[in-house]
Amino acid sequence: MGLLPKGVKDFRIEDTGHFVVHLDQACNAKFESELHYDRNVSGTLSYGQIGALSGISAQELFCGFRSREFGANLGG
Repeated sequence: MGLLPKGVKDFRIEDTGHFVVHLDQACNAKFESELHYDRNVSGTLSYGQIGALSGISAQELFCGFRSREFGANLGG
């Protein structure tokens, strides 16, 4: 299981860490919560996090919110 659903049509990542992913179609995926993916997803990769995220929104209970950043605990 990865961060993106099946259906990646094209992707690009620059030396700066900025990335753009194009999906076949918008879709929903269920992880710990339900995520909605737009046809185009973009953001910036850096050590331990994905920032400036666009094109993904999460829904918890009845409140929808757009996630802008994901982090990872890389400590031991």
